[in-house]
Amino acid sequence: MYLPEHFKENDAQRITALLREYPFAELVTVRNGAPQITHLPLLYSEDAAGHGWLHGHVARDNPQWRDLAAGGQALAVFNGPHAYISPRYYEKDGVPTWNYAVAHVRGRGELLEDRQALSDLLDRLTATFEAEAGAAAWRWRDYAERFDGMLDHIVGFVIAVESIEAKFKLGQNRAEVDQRKVREKLTASADTGEQALGLIMRI
Repeated sequence: MYLPEHFKENDAQRITALLREYPFAELVTVRNGAPQITHLPLLYSEDAAGHGWLHGHVARDNPQWRDLAAGGQALAVFNGPHAYISPRYYEKDGVPTWNYAVAHVRGRGELLEDRQALSDLLDRLTATFEAEAGAAAWRWRDYAERFDGMLDHIVGFVIAVESIEAKFKLGQNRAEVDQRKVREKLTASADTGEQALGLIMRI
């Protein structure tokens, strides 16, 4: 992606937070010169050595899993908070723009051929997204036997991360007074997405 130096985010903690707080991503591969895209949740994790991994699954009827099996590079696009920025927010003259935080994760995937590994993946996915429910959470492990046949209809995979690029376009090219005014406007908004964008601004 086009990434001017002043919009480049290098803070690993902030990048990891984006990947985990906004897990619904676009998985992009290339087949016969044409891009293939699937929208899906991806779980990001790191091992003890600091190597990153993306875990997910697609429907078996979705041919994109074959691209991962073939060993080609995959791109996962994670979209964080974003918002329209009006010139009305500035103290000095300006033009409209759009501020946002995104991360591009590249790597190569392999399929989870083992049935237990696939079941474990579903357990992790549901545990992650049901976390706020506490004791009332729906857990895959409690229903795995009943829904075991569904495993035949999905393909799990893991992508070994090769590189991560993050772009936090937050008005760093504007004067500090304008950045402060934008942050105040966003954090005071009734829109939770705008609030989230304002909260990650550094001034």
